[in-house]
Amino acid sequence: IPSASNVSSPFGVVILQEGGPLEIIVVATVGIGCGLLSWFPAPTDAVRYVPKWKKQACEIPSSQNEYSHYVCDDNGDVKCLPGWTGDLCDVPICKKGCDPLNGYCKRPGECRCKLGFYGDNCNRCIPLPGCQHGGCQVSFECVCHKGWDGIFCSEPMCREDCHPSRGYCEKPGECRCRLGWSGPTCRECQVLPGCMHGTCSKPLECKCLPGWTGILCQTLCIIF
Repeated sequence: IPSASNVSSPFGVVILQEGGPLEIIVVATVGIGCGLLSWFPAPTDAVRYVPKWKKQACEIPSSQNEYSHYVCDDNGDVKCLPGWTGDLCDVPICKKGCDPLNGYCKRPGECRCKLGFYGDNCNRCIPLPGCQHGGCQVSFECVCHKGWDGIFCSEPMCREDCHPSRGYCEKPGECRCRLGWSGPTCRECQVLPGCMHGTCSKPLECKCLPGWTGILCQTLCIIF
């Protein structure tokens, strides 16, 4: 609203009292009738008194309404009702322990959580959706627990010396061998099943020891 003594508004004429006890007072509305301007009192709900500071709330009784959260004492001072604070007692006091950053309230004694947080006091963050073995320090992140890796902390970290291509794991710290490999770290080749007197240099091989022959090195060599 421009700075002036009075201006028009959807409700009628608004008188601005700069430095006075009120910010806005709607005093009348304007109607058009028979080509002439006619004046009549503004409806009650069109009048709104806005105290500029706490003391004035009690100096102007009409500024108090059913939505006010204060009473005026014998000295004319504002006393906030239980559960309310602020210069005009319009700020609710949240539940004790409600996180001041992640929680808020619209009524005294409650604690509503902002997006990304939950809990009675809104002090617990919500991790990234899909996070399996992790937690969060800020909302929508996934910080992996020990032994887990990946965006969603769904990949177990195998035994440190487990061969990267010959071994795998289904839980942290283990080392399971893929087909054809064996040993605690999956670095030893596995002979062909059934190989009796042979070794291997690659997976599923059966290289006969001296004096033996056959697919499974099961036949003793006979020298004539």
